[in-house]
Amino acid sequence: MPTQRIKATDVTEHFRDRIRAAEEIWLIDPQLDSRHPWMELIVSVPPPIPDVVDPSSPQSDPSILEIEVDSRNQEALVQVREQIRKLCGPGMDSTGPV
Repeated sequence: MPTQRIKATDVTEHFRDRIRAAEEIWLIDPQLDSRHPWMELIVSVPPPIPDVVDPSSPQSDPSILEIEVDSRNQEALVQVREQIRKLCGPGMDSTGPV
């Protein structure tokens, strides 16, 4: 799961595993100018450490989940942040204003 994009309405129990597996979760607003997109980092966690490390193996890309939101709707943003917090559980490392 290098980078996946879902809509804010998909942040439900059905996507709990994807949300928990993500090393980074970004809220993005695809409606804004592509040169200056609105983005907010919600979760940033270190990747899992394997039991055996092979120094010759290539590093994998971080698993990133992008959630499409309307950045002008503050109430919806608060709801999405809260839903992410509930689905991630108590071990979530929040970097944003969640």
